[in-house]
Amino acid sequence: MIALLTLFLLQDPVTDLGFLEVKGRRLDTRLTVEVNEDAPSQAIVVSSPVGIRCGAQRFEFDRYEAPRLCWIRAMSGTSVQLTARVPESWGEVWRVEWSGCEASDERSCAALISQNDLKITARFVHIGA
Repeated sequence: MIALLTLFLLQDPVTDLGFLEVKGRRLDTRLTVEVNEDAPSQAIVVSSPVGIRCGAQRFEFDRYEAPRLCWIRAMSGTSVQLTARVPESWGEVWRVEWSGCEASDERSCAALISQNDLKITARFVHIGA
């Protein structure tokens, strides 16, 4: 995203009109996480460093828990670890499939923030009881 700021400097009427143009871009990029809509209500993805606490969109507002936030801004070069949490017996009932990041184990993935916005998807899959 490029921001453009133009500032006109008005001087006394006898002198020329000055012109100053400043161009810039954000130094941070956006990391967005999506969770599949058929994930259980308590299934969330959290991040380290702290910031993301994302669940299925239909459970966006939870009366008993902290609000769900599915994006953060981070500086290019920052490593972010995402971890999937679900209250049931992990591995016996649920597993997660990641896209957009490198899976670390059956519950986690790691992403390196680049200069471009990044989107990661966590798909919670029910595998039986």
